[in-house]
Amino acid sequence: MSILFGLSVLAHRRVVGIDKGKIQVTRVPWGASRVMLILFYTIILRFFLEFSMLTVFPRVFLNNLTMLTLGELSLIAPLMVYLTKKRISLIFLGLDAEGVIPYSRFILIMLPLMLFTGVLSGVIVQTLIPIPKEFEKVFEVLIPISFTDLIFFSIATVLVVAPCEELLFRGFVQRGLESPLGGTGSIIASSIIFGLFHLNPWQFLPAFTLGLILGYAFKKKDYRIWIPIALHASYNVTLLVLSYFFTA
Repeated sequence: MSILFGLSVLAHRRVVGIDKGKIQVTRVPWGASRVMLILFYTIILRFFLEFSMLTVFPRVFLNNLTMLTLGELSLIAPLMVYLTKKRISLIFLGLDAEGVIPYSRFILIMLPLMLFTGVLSGVIVQTLIPIPKEFEKVFEVLIPISFTDLIFFSIATVLVVAPCEELLFRGFVQRGLESPLGGTGSIIASSIIFGLFHLNPWQFLPAFTLGLILGYAFKKKDYRIWIPIALHASYNVTLLVLSYFFTA
């Protein structure tokens, strides 16, 4: 009995640490193989959804905001099914009750760096590989053309886009790749995957550099997912506001 008790204590310490009275997850119950499997299911689901929206039900899903929201939810659906089936708590993804208020200063410091690297990498890519005219319309659908568009796109970014993408790519992918690749390797690998999921060369580099910063912030602040969610949402909303005023 004493041996079993000792093993249970050891297992608990490998998964959960206590830092100033806060629960801190130090190891997750999934690895690289599970990450690859969930990403595969995610790709299949997203392909099926986009095919349905563009061909089977084009009139129903003509609204850009609807397409954006459903597309982002498809990113998180296979992960949520997996976590529910395996009865894995969301705390392993970094969700806790602390929120982002204690980290407001850190977020304000990191945001300008994200904007600078994002814009710079975007300029570099578009200089090396000019965007064809047929692809320009793809990017224009997410540019708010009215103040109402700006409000609704911003709300979708804060409530759907940032949470879904960060839970998947930082909370699940990055943490799952830490065991075989280490901290730095998992940040780089998850950022590459994050860039590839944007499905075009013009967004790959900005998404990759953004992923590096978000992954660093996630690890730096003890794997609290609210930090990269807040940074990602702030970054996207800032770009939406700038695009609205510069294209108005």
